[in-house]
Amino acid sequence: MNAITRWTLKWEHGDATIQSLGAMLGPVRFELGRGRSISPLWVAPWDDDAQWPGLMWALRGEWPCLPFGAVHPPIGLPHGFER
Repeated sequence: MNAITRWTLKWEHGDATIQSLGAMLGPVRFELGRGRSISPLWVAPWDDDAQWPGLMWALRGEWPCLPFGAVHPPIGLPHGFER
């Protein structure tokens, strides 16, 4: 698999990283003040382990570019499921 490119956006109250693989967003960190911060998006414990296939290789956070749904419904769904 090709190398993953990552870009980090920084602002006064935190930072966010987006990666080329799957356009995944994470980690994201928000500064809460008084030396506290939170990072609500998860990064898989096997981060950057090329033994994992496809998107699992660097699984993390949110996928803002992931399309919702499919073009065609899967075969074998019960009648009326699409409603």
